[in-house]
Amino acid sequence: MPTLQVILRILVAIVLLTVAVGFIDRPSNLYVAAGLTLVVVAVWILIKPVKHLFRNILK
Repeated sequence: MPTLQVILRILVAIVLLTVAVGFIDRPSNLYVAAGLTLVVVAVWILIKPVKHLFRNILK
């Protein structure tokens, strides 16, 4: 996986997590559910780049 793609995935995940925190902070259960869904999506996006970075560090 190219380094630029790894950096872009990490940035997208950071944006999703920032939006998720804003949603979770609201009192409505619907916003909390949407925020938790965004957290799951962000973690799913981050799995591959983090594995890639750890492989490069361990080499």
